[in-house]
Amino acid sequence: MAQQTSLPSGSSRKGSITSSGSGKDRKKSKQKPVYFWSTQEVVRWLKKQLPEVAPLYTEKFLDHAVSGRALVRLNDDKLQLVGIENSQHRNEILRLILRLKLSRDVHEFKGLQDKGSLLQR
Repeated sequence: MAQQTSLPSGSSRKGSITSSGSGKDRKKSKQKPVYFWSTQEVVRWLKKQLPEVAPLYTEKFLDHAVSGRALVRLNDDKLQLVGIENSQHRNEILRLILRLKLSRDVHEFKGLQDKGSLLQR
């Protein structure tokens, strides 16, 4: 099953996590969790996800020190406070944040499933 990765450097690419043990797959499984992203990593993610509007909001994200922990807690009101006035841009950013959070949850769930299957052996 394909899933979105959760790092700024690969969050827009679809990749398959397999148990083949290849270096590429291991690298994906050891990525830095979004909660630990710096503001710079959040800005990198924003630029990769929305290159056409990122220049409008990069400084706003930096000025408000939007880290990964803050990113996953953003909502429409908070994005307005950050200075994102365009409702379509806010909705698109929120959609991408939701996709990021869902991807993280799926990855964590798969990890729990893998641990559970090891315990059942």
